[in-house]
Amino acid sequence: MGDNCLGPNAAQAIDNLGELFERNNTYWGYVLGNHDGENANGPKRHELPALYGKFEHCVVIPEEGMYGYGNAMVNIKNSEGKVIQTLVFIDSGDYLKEEYCEEYGFNFVSGKGKYDFIKKDQIDWYKRRLREIADKNGSMPNSIMFLHIPLVEYAIGYGIKDNRVYGKRSEKECSSLYNTGMFDAILELGSTKAVVCGHDHTNDYNVLYRGVNLLYSQSSAYNSYIKRNDAALIAKYVNLGKADFNDGHTVFSVNKDGGITITPVLNQDNPSLFDGLSEAHRKELDLDKTLPQ
Repeated sequence: MGDNCLGPNAAQAIDNLGELFERNNTYWGYVLGNHDGENANGPKRHELPALYGKFEHCVVIPEEGMYGYGNAMVNIKNSEGKVIQTLVFIDSGDYLKEEYCEEYGFNFVSGKGKYDFIKKDQIDWYKRRLREIADKNGSMPNSIMFLHIPLVEYAIGYGIKDNRVYGKRSEKECSSLYNTGMFDAILELGSTKAVVCGHDHTNDYNVLYRGVNLLYSQSSAYNSYIKRNDAALIAKYVNLGKADFNDGHTVFSVNKDGGITITPVLNQDNPSLFDGLSEAHRKELDLDKTLPQ
């Protein structure tokens, strides 16, 4: 969920990603993260939607007239043409900007870890578009929201132990300092049953807070945020027989009534995913030490 294709070669990385989906005739979408577009020698943030959108199977068609790049909605319909699920893609921004903090009456703080917030025009768009869909549909559809930076309510939800569905908090949530009411809008409409974010490197939990699943997508890498020579990691090898990594993917199954089932799938529990790698690659990833035997 964001921070997808980075650095000076981001355009080539986007091409590689898009061509992968095209070869497999698979529809896909994206949201931008705080690191997307920040490299001085790579494409700028505002240029990224066009680079992603040139692929036929990319479903994100950004809507204009609001803050951000890549705000979009995609409807999933049943065989009778009724919308049973809407996918909501929102650009949660990158870093705090003085002009917007001044507009909202927030104190501007610069520096590492001072992340952006969702703007009022994005929230208004979210409510207006879903109500339009409901008017045409005859009822409010269920929806899933995808963004990069976790809402402030993630930490609140995880703090209530009975809310935890799966996974764990392995680092402090890196939300914005400021809450502009996106979650309040979600509760007001009653449409969005799951909010999916990325951003935090080692959090992989799902909490059910006030009827809404607040969860992290699994990292698509493998053991990428743990130093392989870390003493604690070595201790896990010795004491547990393997180290625990939260990399993988999350499956959202939509039933005929628009309800969803959320299933995390860990790479570590699916060794066949790594079939075909060279011995050099297997060694680099420490697969023989970390995968189930």
